[in-house]
Amino acid sequence: MRRAPPVGLGVTVEVDGDRLRVAGFATESAARDQLLLVGDLVGRIGPQPATPAAWAAATAAMQPGQAVVLTFARAGQTQRRTIHAGFTVD
Repeated sequence: MRRAPPVGLGVTVEVDGDRLRVAGFATESAARDQLLLVGDLVGRIGPQPATPAAWAAATAAMQPGQAVVLTFARAGQTQRRTIHAGFTVD
């Protein structure tokens, strides 16, 4: 049986204190296309604190079109945005 590739957001993150900083995007990143920016500080992934393990678990389990709510800081302002998966990881 052939297994479909996992789907994610196409975002590279790095640990920054108790949050995750958006460090970059894949060429066809759903999150970039939905206005997440390099430097945004993700504090929550849905209801969970943004940790590397929470990020990996959330993005690895995503299906195409599935939504995840990210709470992040940009220029000192906290924002919440619903991002839909669409980047396919080979």
